[in-house]
Amino acid sequence: MIAVFAGTKEGRDYVYSRLSKGESILVSVATDYGAALYEKLDGLTVICGRMNSEEIKRVLIGNKIKEVVDATHPYAEEITKNIKFCCDELSIKYKLLERKAVLESFGQDELLRFDSYRNIAQYLSDKTGNIMLTIGSNNIDYFNQSGMIERTFIRVLPTSDVIKKCESLGFKANQIIGMQGPFSQQMNESMFLDFGIKYLVTKDSGVTGGTLEKVRPALKLGLEVLVFSRPEKIRKGI
Repeated sequence: MIAVFAGTKEGRDYVYSRLSKGESILVSVATDYGAALYEKLDGLTVICGRMNSEEIKRVLIGNKIKEVVDATHPYAEEITKNIKFCCDELSIKYKLLERKAVLESFGQDELLRFDSYRNIAQYLSDKTGNIMLTIGSNNIDYFNQSGMIERTFIRVLPTSDVIKKCESLGFKANQIIGMQGPFSQQMNESMFLDFGIKYLVTKDSGVTGGTLEKVRPALKLGLEVLVFSRPEKIRKGI
């Protein structure tokens, strides 16, 4: 049996492709939302929940996995590290299926690149003007500090647990944009204008993640674009 850790559209496409060849696949996703994106098909087993390395190892052994495909999000550092560790320990074939980056051609005069959200928050702490976060909900706690939270808008998945997290960190209802992307360039441009955004904080989530549709209108409108760089070395197991 093949195990696919699939938190991306590319991962789902890969799963359906191999299912069409008659293979049996165990898919692991982190959330109920991710699990709901899969159809109920013969040969497909979907398990849901975040796992540490010991839990991953038990799943791989218990299901007699012979090959693992890592199709997690390019920024999912910890899970990739744990998957690769388990595969090495168990001598299981490991394959990384990663979205291609799309912002490499942009220069430093266009994008500001950072290696941590802490550094992004520090950069913004003494600036003025509205901020939009399009980084998901996992790291928004870096931006709820006094003097910054009041001018920060966050675009996140509209699930109850995510909205509750935003509210628990002090973000008000008019600062939480609960929508499922990706979005068109025109829609992003309208949002930037409507919310008076001066700083866009984003990631290089590739073509599927709608990265260019965010960055292009932001640059057109003169926004400062702050990008959390991909953890390439961790993703490649170096």
